[in-house]
Amino acid sequence: MHKFSRCRILAVLLLIVIILGGCGKKEDYVAKVNGDIITRAELNKRTEVKLSQYELQGFSFSDEQGEELKKLVEQEALYELIQEQIFKQEIEKQGIKMDKDKAEEQIASMEEVYGKETFIELLKAQKISRKDLVNQVAFQMAVEELYQKVTADIEVTEKEANDYFNENKDDLIQVKVSHILASAQKDSATEEERKQAKEKARGWIERLSAGEDFTELAKKESDEPGAENSGGSLGGYFSKSTSNFVPEFTEAAFKIKEGTFSQSPVETDFGYHVIKVEDRKDTFAELKDSLIDTLTINKKNEKFNAFFADLMKNAEIENKLAEEAEQKKETQNE
Repeated sequence: MHKFSRCRILAVLLLIVIILGGCGKKEDYVAKVNGDIITRAELNKRTEVKLSQYELQGFSFSDEQGEELKKLVEQEALYELIQEQIFKQEIEKQGIKMDKDKAEEQIASMEEVYGKETFIELLKAQKISRKDLVNQVAFQMAVEELYQKVTADIEVTEKEANDYFNENKDDLIQVKVSHILASAQKDSATEEERKQAKEKARGWIERLSAGEDFTELAKKESDEPGAENSGGSLGGYFSKSTSNFVPEFTEAAFKIKEGTFSQSPVETDFGYHVIKVEDRKDTFAELKDSLIDTLTINKKNEKFNAFFADLMKNAEIENKLAEEAEQKKETQNE
């Protein structure tokens, strides 16, 4: 009898420990979003991933300043998790499925592009497991479905696009260019080397004026890596606002007539260029389709951003890190 009673007491005590242990875990949270918790473990995991990504970009967190940066990354990670929780709640509310099978298909395609071993190494470097990646891709696909659902009624008429074109024509004109580069990096080349590069570019202009083919000359003479295959082509069309090139290059490109090349070398930090405008789109008829697409995306983004801002505004959010930071600030100010 005594032995039986003792076993019952031990069982009850064990049950209490389990219950209290469970309660402790539930309370170990760093944020609440409409009642749903984000745990310290979830935050630590996301912070570790973000720190790895920053380290791959060359950031260091080993010194005193690094410790302060870690705190900022942690706050950034928590804000991301809060946003994701709000999205997940809305996705569930809208009846959208987190499709892990489709996510697996997308990841399989990525593996094929990178190669399986390289892909595994990329995940390791960023401290992301395959399971976590599947969940993240499934989440992103669900957010995309939500985006399409929320913005389904958005459209841009031809008149709207035409009006926008007339008001912003200078910024919308697009060009497609090729170039031949005489390399002379401004931060490392001597004055003499820069002078020689400029003379080389002048020589090319003379040869082109005499009838040499631009593409063939670029393949033989240009210092740009890959020019022997590309013939100096810089790919697709760009406008002044979408150009990825340095300002001097962009400005010069839009002053050159279609089918012609620069009559003097164009100087940039990279050296001296001879630029040819292969094609130019400057009428509404030529730009209509891409303009309607761009304006539609802009309007969709505007509506979706406003939609999400409302979700954030109306959510009940408890952010313990933000509260602790505020308390610390108040204490320092006393």
